Amino acid sequence: MAEYHRVAAPALLAVAGGLTAPSAEAQGEADVHDSIDKRLNNLESQLEEIEGAQEPWSSYVSTFGGRIMYDQTFNTDSDQALADFAGNDDGKLEDGAELRRVRFFAEGSVAPWLAYKLQLDFAGGVEAKDVYLLAHDLGNMPSIKIGHFKEPISLQEQTSSKYISLMSRTMLADNVISQGRGAGLMLSDHFANERVNLALGLFNPSFDGGEGETTSHSTDGESVVTGRLTSPLVYENDGQQVVHVGASFSQRNVDTYSLGLEPEVHKTDDFVATANANGNTGSIPVEDALVLGAELGAVLGPAHMQSEYGQVDLTTSRSGPDPSIDTYYIQGGFFLTGESRPYDPAAGDFGRVQPDSPFTGVDTGTGAWELVARYSSLDAEETAGATLRDADGPNTVAEEAVAETTVTTLGVNWYPVAHAKWMLNYVDADQDALGDASYVATRFQIDF
Repeated sequence: MAEYHRVAAPALLAVAGGLTAPSAEAQGEADVHDSIDKRLNNLESQLEEIEGAQEPWSSYVSTFGGRIMYDQTFNTDSDQALADFAGNDDGKLEDGAELRRVRFFAEGSVAPWLAYKLQLDFAGGVEAKDVYLLAHDLGNMPSIKIGHFKEPISLQEQTSSKYISLMSRTMLADNVISQGRGAGLMLSDHFANERVNLALGLFNPSFDGGEGETTSHSTDGESVVTGRLTSPLVYENDGQQVVHVGASFSQRNVDTYSLGLEPEVHKTDDFVATANANGNTGSIPVEDALVLGAELGAVLGPAHMQSEYGQVDLTTSRSGPDPSIDTYYIQGGFFLTGESRPYDPAAGDFGRVQPDSPFTGVDTGTGAWELVARYSSLDAEETAGATLRDADGPNTVAEEAVAETTVTTLGVNWYPVAHAKWMLNYVDADQDALGDASYVATRFQIDF
């Protein structure tokens, strides 16, 4: 703007002088100078107003986008005991169609060091997802994120729902070791050229983000401290060869703990649920919970794999041993068309698949085709013992509700272009006490 003043002022003087030249002969030289001074003062005031004016809103928004995921789920077979446990009057497990996610977001910066993101989900009601401010690139200081966002735990949780390889995350990430998003403050930093990445946050579990998806694991209490350490031990050929390792923990000062888990199919009933002292499904009293997690991931050309183990140790005020919950999964995939699954070494998660030969219409490419398989297990049987320790005799409802559950999922994905995906999953779930069920599910997805 200073350069503008240097260039504009002489020109304005010349123009003003030319405009007032005819009046100089009539009014005298003094009047001319007064007129010029007034005009220059007026022009300078206008320039100062322009200089201090707010930039248009578009200057602060770098990206506006969203995602739409339309799912259809079909229960192809199930044992009657599972429907009875769910309390369904028609004696069948729930299935059907749903808009799984309908989200819109805006993100950008108001200063080179201060960014923001606002993301809302409209599936089932308006619910806040990512709503935060991010201070970054402040010399040797770590990045500081404050607001509502994902806790730093679990490879699968950190990978966006846009980029997961199967329609649902595992029971491990379904609010067992991960609580998803929370309100809090997080510090993160990268070392050794992003070969070591650390995040540590303090969260409040009682954030009210609006009405939307029900939370399948609830905790009531004061604070949650969560941290995650990741490293790409191998990152070669622009991510064609990757070995990822990670570890995480979460110390939760909570009063109650509950589980209500679907068998890695969103549009169905719970297969696992904690029970209270009366034997009814609900929360159990605890003093705190310690969560530990370990991660392993790899990319080798068109092949990829990931696996995690998680353990939740609950501390209760009752006599006897405290219960633990153990869960793990192993997953692998292969691109028939030769692509590789993208990996972000700094964030420690997987990203968007870019088809080598996009399908953009008739007589164009094939898009990317991927086969995926996963086996997962969750054992929460010890929580029944904690619930019934003071009860008179066994309670089969409480014991059956937390029996060990295993899920096997097979999937095929088609990525016609980078921002669209079609998914087909076959899911077989086995609950030790109540039986098993199988599903066929499909998703049509776009994001922009």
